[in-house]
Amino acid sequence: MGGAGGCGQEMSGAMAGEFGIVYPLWAEPQGWGDLLERAIGEVGCEHITVPVVTGPMVQLRLAAPEGPRLFHTEGGWHFAPAVERYRRGALRPRVARWLGKRNVLGRLSEYVAGRNVALILRVDVRAAAGLVEEGGGLLARNAWGDEEPSVGACVLNAELRELLYSTLDDLARFQPAGFQLVDWAPDIPAQRCPTRPLGWLPAARELLDLCFCPACRQCATLAGIDPDQAARSAAVHFAAVVAGPLDPQTGARCRADPVLAGYRRARQAASAEWLGRLAATRPGARHYLLTSADPERQSAAMSVPPTVLPVLRTDPVPGAAGEEDLIPAVRAAGGKCGLELPVWRPVFDQADRLVRAVRQSVAAGVTFFDFAGLDEAPVEAITWARQAVRFARRG
Repeated sequence: MGGAGGCGQEMSGAMAGEFGIVYPLWAEPQGWGDLLERAIGEVGCEHITVPVVTGPMVQLRLAAPEGPRLFHTEGGWHFAPAVERYRRGALRPRVARWLGKRNVLGRLSEYVAGRNVALILRVDVRAAAGLVEEGGGLLARNAWGDEEPSVGACVLNAELRELLYSTLDDLARFQPAGFQLVDWAPDIPAQRCPTRPLGWLPAARELLDLCFCPACRQCATLAGIDPDQAARSAAVHFAAVVAGPLDPQTGARCRADPVLAGYRRARQAASAEWLGRLAATRPGARHYLLTSADPERQSAAMSVPPTVLPVLRTDPVPGAAGEEDLIPAVRAAGGKCGLELPVWRPVFDQADRLVRAVRQSVAAGVTFFDFAGLDEAPVEAITWARQAVRFARRG
């Protein structure tokens, strides 16, 4: 299993792409034991993507056969960490409380290995529970020097990088085919709901998300950019945005500021270079970067190293990219990307819309698909996913 695939571009079913589902570990203890059997047997999934490190999560199951319909967790590490793997770093993993003493990930890895299904492990350490209390410059800071907990930990922070490295090293014992990192790029918020402060004003929120933590400032200085000047520019633009008219082009004008653009590019390049070195330490595994399909957040997908495949996420929240935005987002990434698609509302309300979106995406060059939300959707969503895969493979 550990040597399956390359960096995500060379996969089985190359003409139609590779298909899988996002399968939460907590689905098993809550009575969704047949979801994997149906996904593998009926849909024909070739991989499953399992979130193993997350932030806070709340899920409501519409079709739960038994047990509680509502699941919630404060997040953290959804497996028991091997303590010795983390001793060299300053940060320690926190196990999600729902897990208890169970070895759910171990059992799941054995299950998929016996069915010749690739295991992709999704890691979101930036949003993990407990990191906001760590302090020590871990959190992103805005142009005024205030910590921004909703942005999460900064990817340029050396301690966070060490924690990620140790986590991937620890997860290797489960023999995954690859790893999927969530939003591992500067200035992307770890809290992805629309209720963040000024979330209704994207241009202002984007300026608040721009990180000026010590690590980012040092990175900019090494690239010959004055971080103080960039912070002043961000503050000036912010004041103009909140006082000015609600113009959808405001964000683009702010991004065009040469000082802020240079500040962003320097940090994105440094982050991508480090991500490439991280992937090189595991040459036998696939590496993915999960990030938003929103065109305003395309910088993350544009700056990944060639050994990492960007997977564009269609967020099922109001105002996020919908079906009609998928192909432009794919083209903006040069067609060399994967897609995570919710199988049900609010993005898709009919099976034919999902089928059409998948076929068009395959034609545009998408090679990797994750169907998300099956554990929350009605039972007919399995049928929708099966139809989408069947028509895509027919060409």
